This record gives sequence, C-alpha cells and structure tokens, in this order.
Amino acid sequence: HRGERLITVAGSPLRAGVLVAAGALEITVHGDDLARTCGTDHPLPEPLASDLLAYLPLLVQPGDRPVRFAPALATPSGAPPSTRLLAQLGRPA
Repeated sequence: HRGERLITVAGSPLRAGVLVAAGALEITVHGDDLARTCGTDHPLPEPLASDLLAYLPLLVQPGDRPVRFAPALATPSGAPPSTRLLAQLGRPA
C-alpha cells in the first residue's frame, strides 16, 4: 500500500485503509447483530465479507479474545466468506 496516507490514532501511525476497514468491520458485524436481534434476514454481502477477512489479522489479535471477541468458531470446508468472517469473530452464521 505504497503511498497510502498515514494518520495518527492514539499517538500511533496507522494506514488510512486499515482505519476504514476497522470502521467497516464494526458497522458490518454490529449491523448483522441488530438485524438478527430484530428477526430480519439480511445476509452479509460476500464481496464485503471477503474484503474484511483480508484485514481481520490486522484488526483482531489473540489478546482481543475473549475481551472484545468470543473465540473463533469452526467453519465447514468451503464456507462462504460471510460465514467465515462471522465465525472468526465468534458469531454463528
């Protein structure tokens, strides 16, 4: 990501794209939580889930479990990106 803008968060440099991905992850996952709570079935868009999976190793560290995220859940082989994303965050699909 050469040439990507750096910003400072809590005194630490961060690539702008990583900050955007963190925001997108929060909105996506909490939006899914809300939809499920309301009994609405709005599947995550697979391209979005796939993009967010690529950022997950930067955004969720082992120390984040079980404080911020539940332990990752197992996923079947060949599971779609949305299922894998939710499972990596400790949420069933």
